[in-house]
Amino acid sequence: MGLLGGRIGIHETGSTSLVDVTTFMRIKVVRRRITHTLVFAAVAALATQAQAQQAGTTQRVTQPVYQAANGENIPAYASQYAATADGNGYDGSPVGYYDEEPQATRELGVEQVANLTYQPQQADATATDTTSSQIGSGNCCPTSCCQTSCCTPFWVHRNSVFFDFLVLKPRNADVANAVPQNGIGPTAVPFGNVGSNSPTYQPGFRVGGTMAINRCSSLYAAYTYFQAESNGSTFANPPLVVHSLVTLPQTGTAASDGPAALSRDAIRFQFADIDYRRLIAGGNNWYVNYAVGARYANLYQMFSQAQVNGPTITGVGTRIGMDALGTRVGLLAARKAANRGFYMYGSAFADILVGNFRASYVQLNNLAGVQGFNNWQNFRPVPILEYELGAGWRSPNGNWQFSGGYYFACWFNAITTSNYIQSVQNNNFVGVGNAITFDGLVLRAQRLW
Repeated sequence: MGLLGGRIGIHETGSTSLVDVTTFMRIKVVRRRITHTLVFAAVAALATQAQAQQAGTTQRVTQPVYQAANGENIPAYASQYAATADGNGYDGSPVGYYDEEPQATRELGVEQVANLTYQPQQADATATDTTSSQIGSGNCCPTSCCQTSCCTPFWVHRNSVFFDFLVLKPRNADVANAVPQNGIGPTAVPFGNVGSNSPTYQPGFRVGGTMAINRCSSLYAAYTYFQAESNGSTFANPPLVVHSLVTLPQTGTAASDGPAALSRDAIRFQFADIDYRRLIAGGNNWYVNYAVGARYANLYQMFSQAQVNGPTITGVGTRIGMDALGTRVGLLAARKAANRGFYMYGSAFADILVGNFRASYVQLNNLAGVQGFNNWQNFRPVPILEYELGAGWRSPNGNWQFSGGYYFACWFNAITTSNYIQSVQNNNFVGVGNAITFDGLVLRAQRLW
């Protein structure tokens, strides 16, 4: 600047040279170019920053396609929902995420979609199938579990086979058949304990399986068999006699009473069930399913008694069979401990069955022959209510499951052996019906895949 000022000073005094004017003009052009360069650099920096912010926002909304654990290609529905929840609205494209997502995912709801397990697609991946080994790879698990299927939520429907060991007791199916008394005839009075056939806890089984339609629904099929028997005997020493409570009162003679009465009773039921089950709501560690289906039920009761009096034997035998078919609805729920295999479960079902009861009664005497017989059929509804509560454990890889619980079932409007015998004795078959219950322990072993 000193040089420049000197040159200008010379210019003012009239001593200016051509070289001094040229140098001044060049310096002025350089200063103008430097100013323009700084302005352009500042504008470019602001534009780059704005473009980066816009690109970051767009990247949140348009996430790459993720592959679900069930093998379906699902657009970034969960990511888009998260972006919308944070205030970044939907981009308004003609084809939205809701229109492109699979039906199974669309019906789960927000909470269920949040619980789905997603795995990023590799850049060179072309297959859409996801095997169990792929499910367990990576850091997709929220726990320390490192098994192959630990990423599968607890609520997912899977293929399985199972075997249940039942230990049940029939109730309200007792048959009081004999009582000691102090003589023969209408003036005799009871004089001892009533002899009764009362089945105790007996084993049974249930076997079946499930076939997963998709992650949210499955088909269930099972067969159940249970039978309980009871043997009874009543004795009396003279002058007491054993009086039968199941013989026809019209044939009452000295031959129908004796020193002993031997009896046998049996009750059996069978179920054949097929259900459609679907998820209502669920999370990583819990679920609630509903079930609708059909049931075939068979109920069989048998009773026999032999009244012994010297060489004379009076026998009574009854048979009651029922085949019923109808619909069933129910709810099933379970809750698993976080990061553990232990869980609690419960189920409740209501069956509306319609069936035909077939009953027969016969009284025989080895000397007199047939003393009386009866056949009866009755078509009626037979509702069944049942529930089961218990606890279980699932293996870390999710392929084995063991449980145990309490089971209770009530058969309404059923014809029992005692009801039928009293109807035959009174010759009155109006309003015959009672409830039979079964309750006890259920132990299950199940294999899933």
